[in-house]
Amino acid sequence: MADQFLETQMNYLKELYKQCPDDLEDRMLATRKNDAFYFQAFGEPCCLSSEGIFLNGEKVTGPVGVLIALYALNVHNDAVQLYPLNSFQQIMGSRAYRSASNSFSEKNMIPHVISIQSRKEKIISFFDGSDNAGKEGGRGDFSFTLYPLPKVPLFYNFYLPDEEFSASVTCLYAANAKSFLPVDTIGDVTEFTGRKIIELATS
Repeated sequence: MADQFLETQMNYLKELYKQCPDDLEDRMLATRKNDAFYFQAFGEPCCLSSEGIFLNGEKVTGPVGVLIALYALNVHNDAVQLYPLNSFQQIMGSRAYRSASNSFSEKNMIPHVISIQSRKEKIISFFDGSDNAGKEGGRGDFSFTLYPLPKVPLFYNFYLPDEEFSASVTCLYAANAKSFLPVDTIGDVTEFTGRKIIELATS
């Protein structure tokens, strides 16, 4: 399976470098050195080049590499328009992916909400994010925005469990999220971000 992901990743990179936009570093919010681009991806230093994608110096061979390659291939030069925030269901073309996205982006974090709150600062720092206290759209007992990719903000609202209600999690997306990733890939980015949130909260 890793071989298939790597092959897909390299095919996307080959397509990208055939006609690499002159302003790709601006589009991705990256730093360019020769044919390599440097930025933060999923909380780690990332290097994207025609030779492959590297996180913390290690070549990525799994699905995360495919997601990063798709980001580079699809990202527009538009600025991120965070508001009005959208649920995944409100993103045009998301119907076929809604059930899976909800399960992986929100439900899997519900058992860990208390741990996530206790390690909130650590999680925000890892993803170069920000606390949403006082921000428009911030709801629940705590809220933060994370950046798994430079132009892909994920806006989370968390509700702690109490005597009447169980914990809940809501993940919201920028108004122009489709300007930077295909719809199905947006859900996948959220899934892998959620996994890392849980890892950081429980380690």
